[in-house]
Amino acid sequence: MLSLAVCPVVIIRGGEVSLRPQKGEVVAGVPTEENEAEAVLDFAFRAAAAHGVPLRAARAWDLPAMFTNRSGVLGLSNRPGELEGEHRRELIALLKPWRRRYPDIAVTEHLELGFAAEMLVSLAAGAQLLVVGRSLRTGSRYVGHVVHSTLHFANAPIAVVPTK
Repeated sequence: MLSLAVCPVVIIRGGEVSLRPQKGEVVAGVPTEENEAEAVLDFAFRAAAAHGVPLRAARAWDLPAMFTNRSGVLGLSNRPGELEGEHRRELIALLKPWRRRYPDIAVTEHLELGFAAEMLVSLAAGAQLLVVGRSLRTGSRYVGHVVHSTLHFANAPIAVVPTK
């Protein structure tokens, strides 16, 4: 059972195997939780190195609740652009030690405003492997909405990496 696995599990959905990329990149869905991000990046970099392919480190972000569509609030501020820059700086800093450890792996940072599951399903279409994280919850069968969505809709093999 995926929700109880203590090691990474790779799942390959049915479908047209011939349509899946043979030499596509590894896409890592990089969460904001540090332990989960480290586990995902460790697996993703090792997979990219083993297969000699590039890595795309992808993170979705959203506007804080105060910037939602309330009358005029968003139009009064340039903060959303600043927020994207802050998320990019965080991702670059998180990737820095991994780039030093794996200098031969071409890494692309990918940031998108929106939902992580939608972004990852879209990116998986050109990927050799999609890597996502899952928090370990004692006694729970819940794998998380991002894992659940990618398992149902992503057209690539999916590595689900558990974290503490």
